[in-house]
Amino acid sequence: MASILTLLWNPGNEAISAGGFRRTKEILERHTKDQGSLIVLDSHPSFMRGVNKDAIKLYEYFIPSMIKKLERDYFTLERILEWKYAVLAMFFTAVKLRREFDVVYVPYSEIAVTFLPAALIKFFLRKKIVLCNLNTDDSSFTRPFNNFVHNHADKVFTISKDLAKGLGEQGIKQKMEINYTGLDVSLLNKIHLQKKQYDAIFIGRHVKTKGIYDYLAMLPEMVKKYPDFKFASIGACTPDIEQELKAKLAKLKLTQHWDILGIVDEAEKYRLIKSATVMWFLSTLEGWGIAPQEALACGTLPICYDLPVYKESIRNCQAATFVKIGDWKSAVKETIRLRQLSKMAKSSLVIEGKEFVKRFDWEEIAKREFAIIASV
Repeated sequence: MASILTLLWNPGNEAISAGGFRRTKEILERHTKDQGSLIVLDSHPSFMRGVNKDAIKLYEYFIPSMIKKLERDYFTLERILEWKYAVLAMFFTAVKLRREFDVVYVPYSEIAVTFLPAALIKFFLRKKIVLCNLNTDDSSFTRPFNNFVHNHADKVFTISKDLAKGLGEQGIKQKMEINYTGLDVSLLNKIHLQKKQYDAIFIGRHVKTKGIYDYLAMLPEMVKKYPDFKFASIGACTPDIEQELKAKLAKLKLTQHWDILGIVDEAEKYRLIKSATVMWFLSTLEGWGIAPQEALACGTLPICYDLPVYKESIRNCQAATFVKIGDWKSAVKETIRLRQLSKMAKSSLVIEGKEFVKRFDWEEIAKREFAIIASV
C-alpha cells in the first residue's frame, strides 16, 4: 500500500473555482483506508475541508495577509509572492512529514506552484513523484522548468490523448498514461428544474483562452436580435479582467445584459446552469472540457469550438453543437437556431445529452488514478 502526499494550491476560495480542482476533489474523496495513507497539503481555506476525514489527513498552510492584501491592486506581484511562499511552505512541511509518505502525487502539475515543490521533494528528500498534467504550459518563462520536472518524474499521466500529444509537442518526453475526467450527477440531480433566468451562460476562468472576449463580441449581436437577451458568466475572474469587461460593457451600453457572478458553490452553479437555455463554451484550449458535460447533464445545450479533445468525450453527442475554432459568428447563428427549436425537438436533445454523459463514472476513474500512483 502506498503512503501518499498530495500537493495542492488554490486561489483562496473554499468553493471549487476550476475544473482541475473539481477533478481533484472527486478523486481524493474516494480514497479509502485500505489503499494506504493519504496526506493532503493545501492552501487555506482548502476545498478538501470536511472530506473523508477518516481516510485523509489534511494540512493547510496559510498565505500571509500582507501578501494577500496586494491581490486587488497588484495581482501579478501578489501571485508571484504567494506562489514563492507556497512552494517553500509545501517543501518544508514535507520535510517535517518525510517519514509519513513514500510518494508525492500532484493532481494538477501544469502550474509552477505545484510542480516546483514536487521537484524539491524529489531531489532533496529522494521521494518518488507522480504528476497528473491537466494542461499545456503557455508561459515561455515557466515551460522549460515544467518540461524538466515532468521529464524527471517517476510517472506522468494526463486526461486525454489529445492533451498527451500537446504535452509531447511542448517538450515532455515521458510516456504518459491516460485517465479521463468524470462527472458526478448526484448533486445536480437534486436541483429541480429552474425557471429560465439566462439565455446563455459560461462557466470557467475568465481568460482569453476560455473565450471570454468572444462572448463580448457575441453579446451585441444577440441583443440586437433579442433586446431582452441575458448572459451570465461564472468562475474566477481577476480584478483587472473584471474591470476591463465592465468598462467595455458600459461603453457598449450592455451592462444589464451580462451578469459577472464570480465563484459560486456547486449547488448554485448547477442551479444557474439549469436556468440557462444554452452554454457558451468557446474555449480554445482544453485538456478535457468538463463544463459542456455539466451542461448536458443539466439539460442545457452547449455550443463549443470544435477542439480535437472532444472526439474523446462529447463529439458524437447530437445535443452538443460545435463550430470552427475562432468562428464566434457561427456560434451566434447556432444560439439563434437553438432558441428557435420546437419544444419537442429541444426536449429530444436534452434527453440525449443527459443519457450520453452517464458514461463518465468517477468511481472507475478514481480507482485507476490510485492504481497509477501505486504503480511507482
